[in-house]
Amino acid sequence: MLVITIASMRDYEELTKRLFFENHNVKHFKTMVVMDRVKASMGLKLPTDKTTT
Repeated sequence: MLVITIASMRDYEELTKRLFFENHNVKHFKTMVVMDRVKASMGLKLPTDKTTT
């Protein structure tokens, strides 16, 4: 998964052309657009094993 924050869709299109369409090693990719930022960091809270001392 690649998370990209970019200023505009035009900039995104130019980036995908350069990184994905012109790269023959990339067979396919999927774009998922987020309209509202709910989470501000990339950190994840992982469960801890409370039985370990």
